[in-house]
Amino acid sequence: MHLTPTIGPRPIDAVEPAELLAVLKKIEKAGKRETAVRTRAFASRVFRHGVAMALCTHDPAAMPGGVLATPSVTHRAALLEPHPAFGAAHQLCSDR
Repeated sequence: MHLTPTIGPRPIDAVEPAELLAVLKKIEKAGKRETAVRTRAFASRVFRHGVAMALCTHDPAAMPGGVLATPSVTHRAALLEPHPAFGAAHQLCSDR
């Protein structure tokens, strides 16, 4: 979806790594780091399939690590006790 406007109508063997990276950087700059990483992975799968089917000669999405920023991860604490609002539901489940 993110790549379609820019490289979608072009032949698969005409896409260059620099133009793919420009699209990914635009997504990343919009604050969507996870989307940029997943879009690159999806594009890489498409290009690897193209290589296997002899539609292109290389995978322009196969970039060295560190080109795209790593998505920030927010760790959450585990819920060890059920929330009081779910007490009745918890009792129903534990009675089985």
